[in-house]
Amino acid sequence: MKQKQILALAIVLAAGCSKKSAENTDGPHANVTARAVVNATVNVDWSGEQQTIDGFGTFAGRATPLFESPKRDSVMAMLWGTQGLQLNIARGKILHTYPFDSATGSVTISPIANVDGLTAADPTYQALNTDQRDEVSYLWILKKLVSQYHVPTVFSTAWTPPVAWKTYPTASGQGPGFSYVSYSPKNKLLTTRYNDFARYIAGFIKAFQAKGVTHYAISPANEPSSASEWDGCVWTGTEMGGFIKNNLKPEFTRTGLSTKIIGGEDAQWKQPGGLSGIYIAGSDKFNRDMQNAAGSANYDILAGHGYSDPNLSTGQVTYNVNPTAWTLANTTGKRVWQNEICETGNYDASMADGLQFATSIHQFLTTAKANAFVYWLGMLASGNNESLLHVDGTTGNLVYRKVYDVLGQYSRYIKAGDIRMNTTTNNSTLFASAYKNAATGTFAIVVTNNSADTVNITLSLSNATAGGLIPYLTSGDSNAHWAQQSTVNPGVGGKYTVTVPPSSVTTFTGKKI
Repeated sequence: MKQKQILALAIVLAAGCSKKSAENTDGPHANVTARAVVNATVNVDWSGEQQTIDGFGTFAGRATPLFESPKRDSVMAMLWGTQGLQLNIARGKILHTYPFDSATGSVTISPIANVDGLTAADPTYQALNTDQRDEVSYLWILKKLVSQYHVPTVFSTAWTPPVAWKTYPTASGQGPGFSYVSYSPKNKLLTTRYNDFARYIAGFIKAFQAKGVTHYAISPANEPSSASEWDGCVWTGTEMGGFIKNNLKPEFTRTGLSTKIIGGEDAQWKQPGGLSGIYIAGSDKFNRDMQNAAGSANYDILAGHGYSDPNLSTGQVTYNVNPTAWTLANTTGKRVWQNEICETGNYDASMADGLQFATSIHQFLTTAKANAFVYWLGMLASGNNESLLHVDGTTGNLVYRKVYDVLGQYSRYIKAGDIRMNTTTNNSTLFASAYKNAATGTFAIVVTNNSADTVNITLSLSNATAGGLIPYLTSGDSNAHWAQQSTVNPGVGGKYTVTVPPSSVTTFTGKKI
């Protein structure tokens, strides 16, 4: 969705967020004296099982700034490495600029055959044009993530097909003289090129396979109902479903690809309604139309982006904190991925912003029952709310927003294959969710305290017994990402008494005995 420097009317109709103060750095109650300590209960039911978690990730780019950054190895380590977020998912981009051989269906993903050890200063890289540098950067990054950081789940999204195959030969999702009043003319893939695009995607996957990068899944369109100023292509759900059923899936079958197909990936996560007459009806409606045309057998994952509804007065987006569950997921049994989220507006690294993000993650995993949660940008070269971290232009040091720390409260301690357990609390300002590895007995309980109070929690584990809990804390009072606290041992009846400070996120890890 990004490159969000859009014209005013475009922003009004295509984005949205609530502007938050960057001055309040210690949380939403920084200027409020904490009230008396309050008590609460949290119960985790070991036997009450919900969805399986596929993992957490971020976009592996923008590729060229990441590749050219002198801090690129540090950035990747702090996103996917063991000392950082330990993300297990990387999202790439199916670029529209790759040379394509229509006779063989082969795609050339890099003008430089061997990118191992390549740096931005290399003369062969310096001689490339902008598109070629992007191609090289993506290949280098994805290879590095697989070979060095052993990232198991790589998926890529197409923003636009090659421009010669579209209604208008431009990368944008808009046609010449586009009007936001009529929301036209839209730039779409010509139906006569559906099969070419399917072959292009298959050729992309095969080319990366030859370089040692296996794609777990691909998505044929980024925010398909949005006529974006940046790279884009407009699809209806019916059109996407038809393309998947009649072109993409048959091409995968013909070429022997087992790569999963992501359907949907619309810009905002909601039930039908909202700005349907102007902009979009939301992921749920788009996915229903796609499902009706594609059929359940021809795609594997339902996806959508986690943005708020557009704020028509500010033209910004923020994190959706009230995502609904998709009934379509229940009826089809498909995995549900939230595969892009961030916010725009004034740069905000505060705990207040982190708590809003924490609320969004909690709601996506509990209410929307998402199997995967993917952030938009891992890094940018300057401070921006679209990325988890950036490089300080003066010192060259990495700078982290609190959303980085909050994401780590999930990604570091909840692993692919873990199962979410039923969790209840009697305090409306606490959000608690729990996840277990059924084979090893290890588990993690994430507690977000949105209040100005210190909260004493009586935490109980039903249908299981565990040893000591190790807490890891993120708060506005500490620069530590995940400050390890003293082990909490069970008391009478196997219950734990734990304390969480105001405006904080704490993950408690333990093991069933």
